[in-house]
Amino acid sequence: MRRISRKSIDAINTNVRISDVFEWLGETVSANRRMAFCPFCADKESRNPGCSISDDKGLYHCFVCGRGGSTIQFVEEHEGLSFHDACEAICKQFNIPVEYDDADDPIANARKGKLYRIMERMN
Repeated sequence: MRRISRKSIDAINTNVRISDVFEWLGETVSANRRMAFCPFCADKESRNPGCSISDDKGLYHCFVCGRGGSTIQFVEEHEGLSFHDACEAICKQFNIPVEYDDADDPIANARKGKLYRIMERMN
């Protein structure tokens, strides 16, 4: 599986509002786009949403169950996807071109090899 480039990940983080992702996945967002019902806990049983959404920071946090994270993490957990698949789904939905890192990049391969050697020494 090819790695999604840092450029594509940065494009998701800067161009996609987390409140839009909540709505895309069928979750209710308040009119001021700052609160939502948490899809991961019993928050929906109450009348007041307990999940804070920050479009500026691209983060969410539920004050009921404690779950939180980034736009990509929300899609991963909500849809049960891997990081790679979540990035591709977001890019497809919000018309962001997906770029992949070249697996034959000798600098990246050397860096990866060095990291593997460091990890082996740590074990």
